[in-house]
Amino acid sequence: MGVTLVIPNRNNSRYLRQCLDSALGQTLPFDEVIVVDDASEDDSLDVIRTVAAGDRKVRLISFERRGGVSAARHAGVEAAASSHISTLDSDDFLWSREKNEREWEIIEETAGASRPVVAFSDFRRVSADGEDLGSVAASRVVRQGDIFRWLLGLHGFVPRDFTMARSDYFNAGGYDPGFDLYEDWDLKLRLARFCDFRFTGSDGVAYRQNPAGLSRAHVGRHFAAMRRIVWKNTAGLGEPARTATRLRVLVHVGWYLRGAFKSAVLHPKAFRWK
Repeated sequence: MGVTLVIPNRNNSRYLRQCLDSALGQTLPFDEVIVVDDASEDDSLDVIRTVAAGDRKVRLISFERRGGVSAARHAGVEAAASSHISTLDSDDFLWSREKNEREWEIIEETAGASRPVVAFSDFRRVSADGEDLGSVAASRVVRQGDIFRWLLGLHGFVPRDFTMARSDYFNAGGYDPGFDLYEDWDLKLRLARFCDFRFTGSDGVAYRQNPAGLSRAHVGRHFAAMRRIVWKNTAGLGEPARTATRLRVLVHVGWYLRGAFKSAVLHPKAFRWK
């Protein structure tokens, strides 16, 4: 029993040390921290190897050719030795030193529940330089239990970087390598089909608004990826429910993207797509 933290990385040497220091500074230590480098072209490998030399919990998996974030995360999960896993992007960091401890408490408290449990925490947006831009849960409705329909329509708080059983990850099918945008949303939807989500009520991750991220992608590419995920995750519905659900969700997706990109234009310091 325990948790492996999987960190995919590509060309984020600027942020890597803070990311790894936060992972190694938890009140309840991770069993291991696996960093999967996706053929970085900066000095990321030097940073990772330096940290790993000082802490045997840190393991490096290095891709010679770029595989994408889904492949990197999946490789880390496959290599994990723990019963449970969590993920963290290499340009983010753990805001709270108790993130792993608080989520593990929920995993232990709900052992033997009728449905598997995924434990998640609040996260805070921070600027590229690490300035605190506020709690996400403070401005969105946080739902627990069976949250599939809320996740599908992107209603309220959307969990990220949560703790789940490694077996549940594989039962859900893992990350779909066919998606290079919103691959995490797709996995959450498949997990929510058979898992309950439980909230710690405390801070977890600092989500960096990185201007080198998805903000560069055209809005049409965002919408196309989200539409494919909606179609995929509603394929099992019968008609006319399937058509009605897809139309309803796409309306919400459109409003979600409109609001997000409007914020990115009007308040570039406070919001960036990753």
